[in-house]
Amino acid sequence: MSRPIWSLRILGTGDTVASRVTIADGFLSRLRGLQFRRPLGPGEGLLLVPCSSIHTMFVRGPIDAVFLDRSGAVLGVEHHISPWRPLVKAPRKTYATLELPAGGGRVHKGDRLQLDGRPPNGVSPPKSVRFITGRSLAAVPTI
Repeated sequence: MSRPIWSLRILGTGDTVASRVTIADGFLSRLRGLQFRRPLGPGEGLLLVPCSSIHTMFVRGPIDAVFLDRSGAVLGVEHHISPWRPLVKAPRKTYATLELPAGGGRVHKGDRLQLDGRPPNGVSPPKSVRFITGRSLAAVPTI
């Protein structure tokens, strides 16, 4: 079964950051990340949770990285990270990292991101990303 695809937007403006976001919240999915995959296309993203640093070893194209805290606030953005970079340090208190195609992010430090409120196929977001759903844990149904 394939993983659900989500949409991420900027809270307040409603601007879409990425319309096809895959969530990597397990050990293996975070370990693999974007390694050996085709480069991200427009509107695509990978949300790594938890993730306080990244690398671009075996990544096939440049990326932008958006570093988020536990409230979904953007702590920093690193633009145009080239492949084969062994370590990209995140700002202090980073909880999750959103990887986007290079030049694809219109996100700035201080923005707050939120998963789109319409889950695909009625699937609830994983517990690991409920920090950016805009709903309390009690309001999010479990499956």
